[in-house]
Amino acid sequence: MKKNLLIAAAALMAASTLSAATIEGKKVAVYIDGASVGAVDNNQEREAAQWLLNNDKAAVAVTADDIENITPAKAEALWIHIDRCGIAAGSANLPAPFNNAAFVAHIKDYVKAGGNLLLTKQATQLATAIGRIDKEVNSFSSGEGGDGKDTWTVQNVYGVNCSEQLDRSAHPIYAGLETINDYNNRPTVALLGTGDPTTAMWREDHNCFWIPADLGFGAGNDTPACLTEFEKAYNCVCLGTWGHVGDFCGAGIIDFEPTSEFKGRVITIGLAAYEWAPRNGGNNYHSNIQNMTSNAISYLALSTTGIESAVTDADEAPVYYNLQGIRVAEPEAGVIYIERRGSVAKKVIK
Repeated sequence: MKKNLLIAAAALMAASTLSAATIEGKKVAVYIDGASVGAVDNNQEREAAQWLLNNDKAAVAVTADDIENITPAKAEALWIHIDRCGIAAGSANLPAPFNNAAFVAHIKDYVKAGGNLLLTKQATQLATAIGRIDKEVNSFSSGEGGDGKDTWTVQNVYGVNCSEQLDRSAHPIYAGLETINDYNNRPTVALLGTGDPTTAMWREDHNCFWIPADLGFGAGNDTPACLTEFEKAYNCVCLGTWGHVGDFCGAGIIDFEPTSEFKGRVITIGLAAYEWAPRNGGNNYHSNIQNMTSNAISYLALSTTGIESAVTDADEAPVYYNLQGIRVAEPEAGVIYIERRGSVAKKVIK
């Protein structure tokens, strides 16, 4: 029997760490702007890449000389991290080699062929460069930053101060992450802070993501339509925003689902709180950044492609899951779900 590569519901329901057996043999890669990790000038990018290579025995570094050879067969997931001061907004303004036409073409071909991409901080703009989204980021900053004593967090339940909510906290990217209740008296995922409200730390404050309402989606940030219309337009799920947000403002983390053109999945993390190497150190929540990255890479590496068709067992009763991997007893009309029959799953619209 022919077996298509499909999204497994089990992979959607539980994330795993990079050392877990569930991704044994899965190949992941990180792009480095240098001949070796030690030669990477930017300390944010160097520390991130070094962490992955130190903690995943299957991980490899990809350089400018290697990028033309990257394929889904060689790496199920590719991570690109850019976090620099002083660059201008816009995918065309990314630093070399990330704005090179050949580089962008190789990345686009990789995702179109089924490769899965993790884009973090200013690298989120590569989603626009490759054509996965036709809008440039509209929340952008690349300054030197400054000192602060508050903890920067991720809000993964949109609309906590509104009558309606969009809860994305069950997505595998958040598995096992520490939360605090500093904002709206609700748990948010802590990423950057000393853990001591009397002690300051330096944060560069680099945001690089989309605010759908300001791009014309919905009728403002006070209703979920700004997000749901954006999600429908780009076949994606908005997963989180700044921790203090109580409405529906900001797609700081996005899970772009596979499409007929782009058979790979793309996750973008563009929140300033996702900072790998604060200048004066002391990030009490650095393990959350590591674990969020681990969860994202594991989720991507476990994702498979070719979801548009499948050989199913007609005698098996279907079971439905939403895009966050939660089982749904009564699917709603017009909503996208993962339908599982026996050992086979596919994306459907009820």
